[in-house]
Amino acid sequence: MAREDEEFQYDKFVVGKKYERISAMELGEVKMPNQPRDITGITRFKNSIVLFVTLDKSNKAKAHKYNDTFLLDGKRFFWESQNTNTPTTPAIKNIMDGFPSLLFVRIKDKVKGVTQPFIYAGRLQYIEHNSSRPVEVLFEVQDYQEKPNKDLGEIYAWSKNTELLYEDELPQTLRKVKSSAQGRMTDAKKKKAIELHAMSAATAHYCLLGYEVIDTSSNCPYDLECYKDSSFRRVEVKGTTSTGNYVTVTKNEIQDALSDTCETDLFILTNINITVIKAGEYATSDGDIRCITNWKPDSKDLEPTTFRYKVD
Repeated sequence: MAREDEEFQYDKFVVGKKYERISAMELGEVKMPNQPRDITGITRFKNSIVLFVTLDKSNKAKAHKYNDTFLLDGKRFFWESQNTNTPTTPAIKNIMDGFPSLLFVRIKDKVKGVTQPFIYAGRLQYIEHNSSRPVEVLFEVQDYQEKPNKDLGEIYAWSKNTELLYEDELPQTLRKVKSSAQGRMTDAKKKKAIELHAMSAATAHYCLLGYEVIDTSSNCPYDLECYKDSSFRRVEVKGTTSTGNYVTVTKNEIQDALSDTCETDLFILTNINITVIKAGEYATSDGDIRCITNWKPDSKDLEPTTFRYKVD
């Protein structure tokens, strides 16, 4: 069924919610198929690419055991096209051109003979591909949920059973990310983009309050020094894409905030929106300010996450 002239209304879908193939088409306000199997695993619409993916392919023939899986705790998604596709196939080309790609995913196709619904995992952003057959594509999960519901959490946690595969038989792109070098590099750049966005927001915030602001993040435990008349305060800046109920602080940051030298504020920019421009490059926007004036962290609110152990 030709879909290239239809627009799929994907803004109506809720990340983590269950959808059947038919109900997804109905909610997306496109022409209804005669039966569910008429909706293929990859469908190209005028405004988006829709993927329906079943992760567990243990019951499939070897030629159809594609290595579709989430990586980095759900932050990335690795997908393989059918063998007939190439980078010049219209849908694959659209993906590589940055077309919105929408993922509906489930672990098994059937449980005790009952067809399982798909979970909407949200939008995917193309990062890179390998042009072998099948075409291997690595995505950023744009609508990644820090606190997923039970269904989505189980999907993030599922990893392909590779007991029958030698490591060197894994797809090149998947092998690279599983080795985590690419994951660490990409995450470091993403983290830096979030930090810079939060620093910019904090600077603007204190400038509006009439302070002269100096960036001290490169040589002090705190990030900003703010001066106004005879008033002086330090600011510790945190940025996060989450609601900011928890942030990570270091021992030096805590000690500095508890000192009597001057007041320290904890400035948190939450709900930062971050999108991938291209591999390794990010754009940030928005954010909500949570500011704790004269921050004095209480021990009851501090939760140890790592320890340094001295080995005798």
